[in-house]
Amino acid sequence: MKFKYILFLYLIIPTIIFSQKNYKYSYNEGYLFLKKAQKQINKNSIKKAKILLDKAKDTNYGFCGNAWSSANSEIALIEAQILNINENFDESLKILELIDGCSYGGNCIKRDSLKVKTLILKFGKDKVKNAFKNVCMISKIENEDDDAIYSAFIKDLNYKFNFIRLDISVLDKNGKPLAKNNTDNEFLNIIQNQIFYSLLE
Repeated sequence: MKFKYILFLYLIIPTIIFSQKNYKYSYNEGYLFLKKAQKQINKNSIKKAKILLDKAKDTNYGFCGNAWSSANSEIALIEAQILNINENFDESLKILELIDGCSYGGNCIKRDSLKVKTLILKFGKDKVKNAFKNVCMISKIENEDDDAIYSAFIKDLNYKFNFIRLDISVLDKNGKPLAKNNTDNEFLNIIQNQIFYSLLE
């Protein structure tokens, strides 16, 4: 019952709050702005990306909390990429930490990969890779949505890495799952099955 009540509030409150503001653009335009902004980011055209991002922020994404969660996470992801280009890595990581609602539209898979990319940009791949290998403890974070959120303190980077666990299977050319290198390190055993781990290989 408690979960249903929380879910109701999650879906209804954005409708009440955002319906009180007059937005310039429709949700179709907003998603198009986000798509174009990402293309400009890929071209390192920050000025154009920011203009598109401002328009995306002035968009009404409808009456569903999921739509707002999805749009806001995409906005945050673009903002984090802009900060990375400007080498403001700490602020980028702070913005990425604010992305949640993994079950309601938040792009947590892309968020976690961008966290790792940001750490690599800040410290270098070798240092990040070795720092991850040195992690000994990992814990699961309890949450109302019952998402598989895990946390580990990366001591060598002085960084608390929170991520959603969505195990993937890597297949060989015959379509059979490739065996992973199981170790006595629980953290490594978990992250080697996550999409972001490919950035560390």
